[in-house]
Amino acid sequence: MKTVLPSQLVPTGIADCDIKFLSRHATKVLIQETTTRRYLARTGLWTIRPKEAMAFQAGSAAIEHLILKKLKNVRLVFTRDIKVREIFPLTKRSAGGS
Repeated sequence: MKTVLPSQLVPTGIADCDIKFLSRHATKVLIQETTTRRYLARTGLWTIRPKEAMAFQAGSAAIEHLILKKLKNVRLVFTRDIKVREIFPLTKRSAGGS
């Protein structure tokens, strides 16, 4: 039986799509007011619901926004849409090799 590594099982285009999907959906950055713990909503108001918060793709974009709006007493909260408990890397043995 021929040994096939995991990277050989998935065509490059599909693997790139997975990486792009995860980078778009895995982490979002929210702005949270430190004393009330409310999140900055898309409307510009504050909300207790993270799902209603304005979500940024990167921390740098969130920082630019809080500087532009002159927000004080805030912090960045990194949240994930995809919950991952544990990642097990595939080895030659687990991929069917000896």
